Amino acid sequence: IDAVTKADVTADIDTIANDPTYGIAFKLRGEYNGAPVGGGGKTGSVLSLRDQDEPFPIQVDVRSANTRVAAEGTVTRPAHLAGIDLKLTLAAPSMARLYPFTGVLLPETPAFSTEGHLTGELGHNKSRWVYDKFKGKVGQSDIAGHLEFATGKPRNKLTGTVVSHQLRFVDLGPLIGADSNASKRARGVDAVQPEGKALPVEKFHTERWKVLDADVRFTADRIVKDKDLPISKLQSHVVMNDGVLTLQPLDFVLAGGNVNSNIKLDGSNAKQPIKATADVKARDIHIKELFPQIEKMQATVGSIYGEAKLTATGDSVGAMLADANGEVKGLISQGVVSKLLLEEAGLNVANVIIAKLFGDKQVQLNCLAADLGVTDGVA
Repeated sequence: IDAVTKADVTADIDTIANDPTYGIAFKLRGEYNGAPVGGGGKTGSVLSLRDQDEPFPIQVDVRSANTRVAAEGTVTRPAHLAGIDLKLTLAAPSMARLYPFTGVLLPETPAFSTEGHLTGELGHNKSRWVYDKFKGKVGQSDIAGHLEFATGKPRNKLTGTVVSHQLRFVDLGPLIGADSNASKRARGVDAVQPEGKALPVEKFHTERWKVLDADVRFTADRIVKDKDLPISKLQSHVVMNDGVLTLQPLDFVLAGGNVNSNIKLDGSNAKQPIKATADVKARDIHIKELFPQIEKMQATVGSIYGEAKLTATGDSVGAMLADANGEVKGLISQGVVSKLLLEEAGLNVANVIIAKLFGDKQVQLNCLAADLGVTDGVA
């Protein structure tokens, strides 16, 4: 066991008297992958192992620091571990903290807990695990869905569908390291964000990206966010293939319009920075909804259309944007805007006073276009 799992665990085993379901109780203590582990559980009686066709009952609850794995159900042919059928509960400071226990690469998240139905079909060369109808919380956001994990060649694969009916936008921050240093410490990573830096500098761990492939669809029906960020529905198709991560698409509703993105992060060579490409299209973004905190914008009529195509290299969001190259285009066609807002933007004090004395007026906007070249992070 030590050679396979790097575990050094001892168990105290006692028989359970007069229990029709379980015959043995046990307690665990020791280390797993260098982390202290403790817990215990129950199993069926030793004599029941003789009937290999009868499901063998098991109950286990194991903890390591703030990570918990608990299961209750049955094992088929336990001597050969042919299959399992369990109610599984998981909890940890971040989904990524489960990696030493499961070998499954999951993203960085706030503290989470889930509960669902786990079934498994285990073979000599290939196994399949299904975590079905799970529900839980990630930070203050709800999640539910269906995930499947299959072993095989050339790599293991994770597939599934995850839905959030109410997603707190701030709970997405740890995915790219855009959370506070206090939050980073809580989920078990170094507090690396410098004070006064807006762009995340936390590095992506690409050395794990080639452990498995993934094909997961994520949808958020409603987004709870800061009032200054008019973003709503979100959907994405996340694919990991041989160390290359793609989000095709990463789409969301912004200020009454739509933003459609295709993003590719090539981390297939863990010794080199990630090669990133982004193709973003914005359609019918309502100007007054884009700036809800500016009262004078509420009388504005018009929509923004835009496109951005960027390439970059780097091991964090901050490093990628600092290296970005490409083009950003924007267009506003046929709208009206507050004259007072224009005067304030141009610091025309005299006209601002006049507008405040005699009232604001609407200025017809025929069109506005922008075309920004981006070179080495400078637009």
